[in-house]
Amino acid sequence: MVISKMTDWCLHCKELAPEYAKAAKKLTVPLAKVDASVETELAKKYNIEGYPILKFWQNSEDPINYDGEQDAEGIIEWVSKKADPNYKPPPSSVLTLSKENFTEKINLEPLMLVKFYAPWCGHCKKLAPEFEKAARQLKLLLHFVVSRQERNIVLAEVDATVETSLAEEFDVTGYPKLIIFRYGKKFEYKGPRDARGISFLSSQSKICCLGKYFASYVVFASLWVKI
Repeated sequence: MVISKMTDWCLHCKELAPEYAKAAKKLTVPLAKVDASVETELAKKYNIEGYPILKFWQNSEDPINYDGEQDAEGIIEWVSKKADPNYKPPPSSVLTLSKENFTEKINLEPLMLVKFYAPWCGHCKKLAPEFEKAARQLKLLLHFVVSRQERNIVLAEVDATVETSLAEEFDVTGYPKLIIFRYGKKFEYKGPRDARGISFLSSQSKICCLGKYFASYVVFASLWVKI
């Protein structure tokens, strides 16, 4: 079953509603909706902090967050795959970092975006599917890299409640916290926090070699960061 958490006043919910209804007519899997502004206990139980949120239940108390397209075709395709009894979630495209491999990995990559999160954090749960989706999109871009000067961006994550020494080292006092690393050098990330915005970073990466000097500029949405 797929359940959509909506509110009457939410513009995005109103835009999704007709697409959701179209999908419901074509799917054998039941689709339902909950007014989260009325059913506040349910919204709290499932950490609903933004609208609309779609969640998928399949013989389990723990739902899967929907991370597909916000239209009928996207919903139908996503739910059909999940409803397959032989379906197994694909391996995550987000690299997991720990104290043991953190320094090695961030020093190795020309561009890495690291998410520090807490498993109980509502904002982290909301970001997780967007971060995963962006990581998948960025991995696909590897097939189109045609020169050494075109760089892919690796997305990684750290469970700050487990890797407390890393959280302390990078002054993680709120969740989620996103930090950019270029060959180990740290920069604050202030860009968008959705899949489209995060994956857009790759197309905005510009690397220039100036003689024996190396200057790199990376555009993060409308924000320029000199590295």
